Amino acid sequence: AQSVKWTVTGNPEANFPSLDRAMQLTAPGGYVYVAGIKTNDKGNSAIELKMLNPEGKELVNVLSGETMQSVPYSNTPNKLLRDINGYIYLIGTEYIDDFWGYEVVLTKYDALLNLQWQRVCYTSSDFADEPVDAVIDAENSIIVAGYMHGENYNNHKIFIRKYDAAGELLYVASPENNGEAKYLALCGLLTDAVGNIYAGGTAESSFRGKRMFLIKLNKEGSQVWKRFADATNEALNDEANAICFDKAGNICIAGTTETGMYKAKNYVAKFDISGHKISDEVFANGNAAKEGVWKIISDDKGSLFAIAYAANDKQMNEQFTIYKLSPSTQPRIINQMKGRVEDVAISKSGCVWLTGSLNNRQGFVYRICGSSAKLLYADIESPDRK
Repeated sequence: AQSVKWTVTGNPEANFPSLDRAMQLTAPGGYVYVAGIKTNDKGNSAIELKMLNPEGKELVNVLSGETMQSVPYSNTPNKLLRDINGYIYLIGTEYIDDFWGYEVVLTKYDALLNLQWQRVCYTSSDFADEPVDAVIDAENSIIVAGYMHGENYNNHKIFIRKYDAAGELLYVASPENNGEAKYLALCGLLTDAVGNIYAGGTAESSFRGKRMFLIKLNKEGSQVWKRFADATNEALNDEANAICFDKAGNICIAGTTETGMYKAKNYVAKFDISGHKISDEVFANGNAAKEGVWKIISDDKGSLFAIAYAANDKQMNEQFTIYKLSPSTQPRIINQMKGRVEDVAISKSGCVWLTGSLNNRQGFVYRICGSSAKLLYADIESPDRK
């Protein structure tokens, strides 16, 4: 049986991080690290990181990016990672100064949140560079990726930066924009057992609309190959939202493919490590004008689980469908719910777990184990909790 053992909610009076942009990770022994936003009396926000014991009691509290300057700023966390030695990495966006504006900041802490080092990823002087994802590779190096805004938020460029455990910058990769592809956004990073990096996202082409792309870099940061996962040969828009490995180590990229005016379907494409396209699938439940896969994950039996949002107008609303994509069968609907999925993970036993909130703001946990699926509710009293 599953039951809620304890709950931590955003509480300004207790100076706990706002859960508008909260994230967490767990460590051996049941310790939990939570990162979020803390706002000071000037209305400016810093990134707050806390360590909780297995009973939910706060042990350590640190702030990153806090100043009392009068310039309004809004620092936000992006991701928390833990390496094989127990060190904690916090990736976020912080206000640097009037020239650099907002930049990507990578901070390393030990297990007790003592600061080890901090690196500011100066990627451009055009303000508002943003992180998207980060991974730790087989050599315990950390790779941070995001995109740079060009002048007036045009001419986006993506960047991938690799640091070793001591904070030494090993390489910076930034694929060049050209007529074939102007890179608009990243959707995620993957790293394999030998340190190769796979980056997926959305690009815009002069010859057609938006396109899903995959790029493979070797561990030195050199590009091995680049592929486009076009759903059709027509000049319609495909947009990537998620990538993952399947059980065999193939790379899956997922998102939405345009099928007409305000019409779109789910799209998942699969490539092997050499860049050969193995398969692709376009699917929808038929009840909505627009659908798009936002998260995708693989279980230990080779099936993919795609979480897709649906809408009957121009905007995606708070409704999602869970699909199971098995190697030998058509996509099958597991469930449909009104709400939003915030995270998805695979447990050691091979079960798929989803967390999020329903439209009544009630938190939920959804578990899929083989042919069994169960909806569990989190005991959350605050209606503002996301």
